[in-house]
Amino acid sequence: MLRMMSNSVALMTMADVSRAIGQWRTNRVKRGPMPEDLWTASVRLARKHGLWRTSRELRVNYDYLKSRYSAAGDTPCGGAKGAFVELRAATVPAAAAAGSPGTVIELSHGDARMVLRLAAGASLDVGGLAAAFWSRA
Repeated sequence: MLRMMSNSVALMTMADVSRAIGQWRTNRVKRGPMPEDLWTASVRLARKHGLWRTSRELRVNYDYLKSRYSAAGDTPCGGAKGAFVELRAATVPAAAAAGSPGTVIELSHGDARMVLRLAAGASLDVGGLAAAFWSRA
Protein backbone atom coordinates (compact mmCIF):
# COMPACT_ATOMS: atom_id res chain seq x y z
CA MET A 1 0.00 0.00 0.00
CA LEU A 2 1.27 3.51 0.80
CA ARG A 3 4.10 2.23 2.99
CA MET A 4 5.84 0.81 -0.05
CA MET A 5 5.59 4.17 -1.81
CA SER A 6 6.88 6.27 1.11
CA ASN A 7 9.43 8.03 -1.09
CA SER A 8 6.60 9.34 -3.28
CA VAL A 9 4.33 10.52 -0.43
CA ALA A 10 5.26 14.12 -1.22
CA LEU A 11 3.98 13.70 -4.77
CA MET A 12 0.59 12.25 -3.84
CA THR A 13 -2.54 14.23 -4.63
CA MET A 14 -5.71 14.47 -2.57
CA ALA A 15 -7.27 11.76 -4.75
CA ASP A 16 -4.25 9.46 -4.28
CA VAL A 17 -4.34 9.77 -0.49
CA SER A 18 -8.13 9.41 -0.41
CA ARG A 19 -7.83 6.23 -2.47
CA ALA A 20 -5.07 4.86 -0.19
CA ILE A 21 -7.14 5.60 2.94
CA GLY A 22 -10.16 3.93 1.35
CA GLN A 23 -8.06 0.89 0.49
CA TRP A 24 -6.71 0.74 4.06
CA ARG A 25 -10.25 0.97 5.48
CA THR A 26 -11.44 -1.83 3.18
CA ASN A 27 -8.52 -4.19 3.88
CA ARG A 28 -7.98 -3.74 7.63
CA VAL A 29 -8.81 -6.73 9.77
CA LYS A 30 -10.01 -4.86 12.87
CA ARG A 31 -10.50 -1.29 13.98
CA GLY A 32 -7.22 0.36 14.77
CA PRO A 33 -5.20 3.51 14.17
CA MET A 34 -4.56 4.66 10.63
CA PRO A 35 -0.97 3.99 9.49
CA GLU A 36 1.53 6.74 10.15
CA ASP A 37 2.38 7.22 6.46
CA LEU A 38 -1.28 8.00 5.70
CA TRP A 39 -1.32 10.62 8.47
CA THR A 40 1.94 12.09 7.15
CA ALA A 41 0.43 12.43 3.68
CA SER A 42 -2.76 13.90 5.17
CA VAL A 43 -0.83 16.56 7.11
CA ARG A 44 1.16 17.44 3.98
CA LEU A 45 -2.10 17.95 2.08
CA ALA A 46 -3.54 20.03 4.96
CA ARG A 47 -0.57 22.40 4.64
CA LYS A 48 -1.47 22.94 1.00
CA HIS A 49 -5.28 22.83 1.05
CA GLY A 50 -6.23 23.68 4.64
CA LEU A 51 -7.41 21.52 7.52
CA TRP A 52 -11.17 21.63 6.91
CA ARG A 53 -11.03 20.77 3.22
CA THR A 54 -8.48 17.99 3.78
CA SER A 55 -10.41 16.38 6.64
CA ARG A 56 -13.64 16.56 4.64
CA GLU A 57 -12.21 15.16 1.39
CA LEU A 58 -10.19 12.42 3.07
CA ARG A 59 -12.99 11.65 5.56
CA VAL A 60 -10.67 11.82 8.56
CA ASN A 61 -11.38 13.35 11.97
CA TYR A 62 -10.79 17.12 11.82
CA ASP A 63 -9.62 17.44 15.44
CA TYR A 64 -7.17 14.57 15.14
CA LEU A 65 -5.80 15.93 11.86
CA LYS A 66 -5.45 19.35 13.50
CA SER A 67 -3.54 17.86 16.47
CA ARG A 68 -1.18 16.02 14.10
CA TYR A 69 -0.79 19.21 12.05
CA SER A 70 0.16 21.13 15.20
CA ALA A 71 2.45 18.33 16.42
CA ALA A 72 4.32 18.62 13.13
CA GLY A 73 5.20 22.20 14.13
CA ASP A 74 2.49 23.88 12.09
CA THR A 75 -0.36 26.06 13.22
CA PRO A 76 -3.67 26.28 11.35
CA CYS A 77 -2.98 29.91 10.43
CA GLY A 78 0.55 29.28 9.20
CA GLY A 79 2.28 30.53 12.35
CA ALA A 80 0.14 33.61 12.99
CA LYS A 81 -1.35 32.35 16.26
CA GLY A 82 -3.88 34.93 17.38
CA ALA A 83 -2.63 37.53 14.93
CA PHE A 84 -5.10 39.72 13.09
CA VAL A 85 -5.41 43.05 11.34
CA GLU A 86 -7.88 45.41 13.01
CA LEU A 87 -9.87 47.98 11.06
CA ARG A 88 -11.52 50.54 13.29
CA ALA A 89 -15.16 51.40 12.59
CA ALA A 90 -14.23 55.06 12.04
CA THR A 91 -12.20 54.10 8.98
CA VAL A 92 -15.12 52.28 7.30
CA PRO A 93 -17.22 54.71 5.24
CA ALA A 94 -20.77 55.21 6.54
CA ALA A 95 -22.20 54.44 3.10
CA ALA A 96 -20.70 50.93 3.27
CA ALA A 97 -22.59 50.24 6.47
CA ALA A 98 -25.84 51.40 4.85
CA GLY A 99 -25.51 48.66 2.22
CA SER A 100 -24.76 50.79 -0.86
CA PRO A 101 -22.99 49.01 -3.72
CA GLY A 102 -19.24 49.05 -3.56
CA THR A 103 -16.20 46.81 -3.70
CA VAL A 104 -15.72 43.50 -1.93
CA ILE A 105 -12.17 42.26 -1.38
CA GLU A 106 -11.58 38.70 -0.13
CA LEU A 107 -8.16 37.43 0.86
CA SER A 108 -7.42 33.91 2.01
CA HIS A 109 -4.41 31.84 2.93
CA GLY A 110 -4.96 28.32 4.23
CA ASP A 111 -7.60 28.61 6.95
CA ALA A 112 -7.18 32.37 7.37
CA ARG A 113 -9.71 34.55 5.56
CA MET A 114 -10.46 38.29 5.40
CA VAL A 115 -13.41 39.97 3.67
CA LEU A 116 -13.58 43.74 3.16
CA ARG A 117 -16.65 45.58 1.86
CA LEU A 118 -15.91 49.12 0.73
CA ALA A 119 -18.30 51.83 -0.35
CA ALA A 120 -18.32 52.94 -3.98
CA GLY A 121 -15.48 55.36 -4.57
CA ALA A 122 -13.51 54.36 -1.46
CA SER A 123 -9.78 53.96 -1.98
CA LEU A 124 -7.51 51.39 -0.44
CA ASP A 125 -3.91 50.24 -0.89
CA VAL A 126 -4.85 46.68 -1.88
CA GLY A 127 -1.24 45.66 -2.51
CA GLY A 128 -0.14 46.82 0.94
CA LEU A 129 -3.15 45.24 2.60
CA ALA A 130 -2.59 41.92 0.82
CA ALA A 131 1.14 41.94 1.68
CA ALA A 132 0.35 42.60 5.36
CA PHE A 133 -2.31 39.89 5.48
CA TRP A 134 -0.24 37.22 3.75
CA SER A 135 2.86 37.98 5.80
CA ARG A 136 0.80 37.38 8.95
CA ALA A 137 -1.19 34.44 7.52
